[in-house]
Amino acid sequence: RMQDDPIRMFLDVKLPSQEVGSLDDQAMRVVIDISDASFCISRPEYLQILKTLEENTGELELFLRDQNAAARESSTSLGGMEESTGEPPTILTHAGNQFIEKQQRMFIELSIGVMALKLCKDSHDPIVQVTAVDARINFQSFPDTSTKSSMVTLRNLVCEDLREKASLRQYRHLVRQESVDQESESLFSIAYTTGNAETSLDLKVGSPQIVLIPDAISEVLSFVQNDGQSDFGNIPEKQHLSEGTGGNALAPKSTEDERLVLYSPSGHNEIEATLVPSGGTSKSKISAMTNICRIVLVDLGSQLSSDPNQQTQLTETLALQGIFSASISTTSDNSTGATLETEFDGHADAMEIFTAFGREMRSPLQILEPANGSAHGSMKSTPDSGKEIEIRAAALTPFEFTVSMHNAALLNAILSSLQATFGSNDEVQTNEVDLESLTKAEQEHLENLALALESTSDRGSMGYHASSSSVGSLSTSYPAENLSAPGVKIQVKLTMPETKVTVINDLQGLDEALFRASVTNFVAGVQVDQYGTSNILFDFNMNTSILADYFDTTCNVWNKLLVRPWELTLRGARASTQRFRTDRLSTTIDLESFPCTISFSEQFLGSLASASRMWSIYSVATQVQVNGSDKLDSNAKASAAASAARNLVTSMPYAVENNSGVSLRFSLPNDEMVKHPCDSGSLKYFRFEPPQGKGYGGSRVYGQDLNFEKSVTLDFDDGTKVTIRNVDFEVGLPWKTHKTKDGLYFSTRVVKDGKSTVLRLS
Repeated sequence: RMQDDPIRMFLDVKLPSQEVGSLDDQAMRVVIDISDASFCISRPEYLQILKTLEENTGELELFLRDQNAAARESSTSLGGMEESTGEPPTILTHAGNQFIEKQQRMFIELSIGVMALKLCKDSHDPIVQVTAVDARINFQSFPDTSTKSSMVTLRNLVCEDLREKASLRQYRHLVRQESVDQESESLFSIAYTTGNAETSLDLKVGSPQIVLIPDAISEVLSFVQNDGQSDFGNIPEKQHLSEGTGGNALAPKSTEDERLVLYSPSGHNEIEATLVPSGGTSKSKISAMTNICRIVLVDLGSQLSSDPNQQTQLTETLALQGIFSASISTTSDNSTGATLETEFDGHADAMEIFTAFGREMRSPLQILEPANGSAHGSMKSTPDSGKEIEIRAAALTPFEFTVSMHNAALLNAILSSLQATFGSNDEVQTNEVDLESLTKAEQEHLENLALALESTSDRGSMGYHASSSSVGSLSTSYPAENLSAPGVKIQVKLTMPETKVTVINDLQGLDEALFRASVTNFVAGVQVDQYGTSNILFDFNMNTSILADYFDTTCNVWNKLLVRPWELTLRGARASTQRFRTDRLSTTIDLESFPCTISFSEQFLGSLASASRMWSIYSVATQVQVNGSDKLDSNAKASAAASAARNLVTSMPYAVENNSGVSLRFSLPNDEMVKHPCDSGSLKYFRFEPPQGKGYGGSRVYGQDLNFEKSVTLDFDDGTKVTIRNVDFEVGLPWKTHKTKDGLYFSTRVVKDGKSTVLRLS
């Protein structure tokens, strides 16, 4: 059955007297209260609902009487020759009785405690369940002022993945607001107002977490897809037939406020009529604002498991978090429906990108530090039927990116999973005819038919023949008079004060910076004028300054890759030239560059070569199919192989090698309470946790940028503690001797052993 439990509903309708009080006091008030409502819809039931709706409410026009029906009937009954008496026309109901209308305001309040909708392939195979908690809808109608308003609030919305194969996954909620209590704000709040040719929609979103699970979203889309079984919602475009009818008798039916339009809904010799607003413009505005919201991309390969007793690794995720706001306003022509003006504004505050593990977002690492940005766009129609488009974007704070090879591999795995899930593997069917499979008579018949069509086209339009013969020269020569035709003008401006990108090699357990580049005072602008389909003029300019450093792993310091800032100025234009007496357009590109001085070491080239080899190994490893259950498809196996290759650890950045003859323990600055045992003759690897950055996760810093001390504290059984400070700066220095409380002497030295920095004790 489609309904799990009976629904309890409370309905209260109040209709006050129309003789006393204000219009609000006379308004009809309706209160509807629904406690819990749970529905379950399978795929066949969903298709049946669409079919029922199509057969009952699928008509474009319901052909019901409106307030102007009687006036139109009286004006056409005598051919429009009857003189008006000055009295209002009589309006009849569907039963033929006289209708007396009295405007009355109406207020409706609807509250729903919990409403759940479960989508299933069949009655025993659920896909997802969407649950709305504490939904409230307030609707107000003011017919005296021709306005309506609605307010919709939703405390929480939970979308849960109920598929059997997702039962062992760490992420099963596609949409959820983590903290929900009496004082927390609503997840959604929508205010809608319409009237007086103006419409506004205001959307406020709380702090939801949206998780993009590719295979779950794909199955939901497959569920709601119609598969060609129903054409419900496919409204044909209205083909206006009333123009150019030459004094058609239907023309007098139009009024000052409405215009009669004839159209063919299906193209099968059917004609219908409808009234559309005549003249004037309408305005609409949509605005949206969020609190701190988060969008999470999940790597499915790190959480695939077919054995309930097998403990899977923590799911690796890529998250976008921030506070966003946007608004768009449009002005449209009522008679044609064309958009005259459009304006867009968007802002992003505290926008950041980071990676993390598991549902609890463990070990987060920043990719983009919190930054603010703004964008503005507008489109206007010009009097000559052209368009002007303007786009401006600016970074209000510096953008700092820290991109590692592990991040690139993770993003590549997520994109491959999305492409494999949503991409169509069906073979493209074409209508081309294979001439080799036809008989000789059929081939001659097709060739004669093609020649006949070409000759008919040549005789019918000489202009077409002329344009076809000059296709090769369209990109270089255009008549000057074509440049005065209406077209599209586009202006784009981009401003960024500073953008810094740091590239890190962290594959196979390595943690080593490669280089960083900083683009400062970036200003770019382009103006494009398009006339027709081929005549394009543009004017482009860009100015910036570039700085670059490379990381020297032998001494763990940043060295300058560009000795001095490299300033660049680029200009480009395509316009008419005055050098020659011709209408040919000319394209010019001017690049102005200050001297670029580069300095690097052999070690830098070796680091780049090592990173390239590691990426090649990763790429080859992702092509290997992993051994798993037969239930896993090829896409899941590919995701699991990519996850295994990405998380392969052959070494760690740091290690302690104990050859002193006694056992000891060591601790790190960020976690001094945890003692790591290291017996004599053993080698223990470790890594320093990155310090907390400006955003949600830790920030990777190297060399001179370190704001904490990478120290190792050695703790012996007799209570002796020896701290080795600044391990990176101790690399290559001579041996140092230390003495314990028991009189034991031991020496320490920090060396570079392969990919790791090793603290040796002897």
